[in-house]
Amino acid sequence: MANQLPWDDNVDMFIKDLDTNLIKKYGFGLRNLFLNPEKYIGKENILDTITNMKNDADTYFSDVLEDYANEQKNLDVQLETINTESRQIDEVITNKAAVARVPYIKPMLVNRNVEREETIIIEHYDEKFDQFIGKMINGSDYIADVSTPYKQYAFGAWLFSGAKNYVLALNPPTSPIITINTANDTINRLIGETTKLLG
Repeated sequence: MANQLPWDDNVDMFIKDLDTNLIKKYGFGLRNLFLNPEKYIGKENILDTITNMKNDADTYFSDVLEDYANEQKNLDVQLETINTESRQIDEVITNKAAVARVPYIKPMLVNRNVEREETIIIEHYDEKFDQFIGKMINGSDYIADVSTPYKQYAFGAWLFSGAKNYVLALNPPTSPIITINTANDTINRLIGETTKLLG
């Protein structure tokens, strides 16, 4: 069932947990609201109810995150490091692509065939990778920044598209905090989209 939903399994886990209380309080939960918004068109005070549900969800996530205060400090250091290294690699790619006259783009989305890609994940940036990056640029038709945004940070990843596609990526930090915040952001986005639809 979860694979057919417009959100991933982690988000689904949080929606299930939230809905336990929201259904008792409002008579319906986020899952039904997101999957069947047309059922709520014209429902009395629906926009106020959705606002209250959003506030309840934000409080829920704040409470969950309180248990990770020490983990947050460690994650902040990792995020600053990967953000700095992402900028360093981006600068190298920008400069080398300009010299080689290979287009470097930062698209909103790239439709990718992952079966045709070779992914190279590095733990940390080092200048020894500069020559390697240069070789990949020279074999590319274009380069695309496919980094993953997270709050004000970026988990660096770059697609080198050519006869064979290569993706160079920094190994992102793994933390339950990222999972929690990503789920919170996804739920808030879905609430925003549903509010627009019903407004």
